Amino acid sequence: MTEPLDADILYPPGKNIAVLRDGTMLPVGPRGLSPSEIVSSIREIVARRYAGPDESKWGMTMLEAALVTAAEKAADGDLDALTGILDRLLGKPVQQTITASGTLKEFLDELAKSDTPTSGGSNPLDD
Repeated sequence: MTEPLDADILYPPGKNIAVLRDGTMLPVGPRGLSPSEIVSSIREIVARRYAGPDESKWGMTMLEAALVTAAEKAADGDLDALTGILDRLLGKPVQQTITASGTLKEFLDELAKSDTPTSGGSNPLDD
């Protein structure tokens, strides 16, 4: 994807946004960085070598160290870390919705008709 030319970007005075020709608004930060400058800065920062206290991450980039940390947290049971990793790898799950009309009883009757019977042929609610 090519970056738009600066002539194609409007920077409204006093606002921390850039407005592209198609009307898309992007945050630019308080110093007035363009979107391409923001992306470039992020890439530069995450490509730096990790210099933290965890010796097992020495030699890694900042991004690699962050990914290892997230994976370790997920492995230790941090559901937020696991969700973040899975959402990036597999995409966020699609939420299925059902649209119903009529009364609740009519809806439940139709739902019961569409369900397949349980293996024993008995209704689990009768137990």
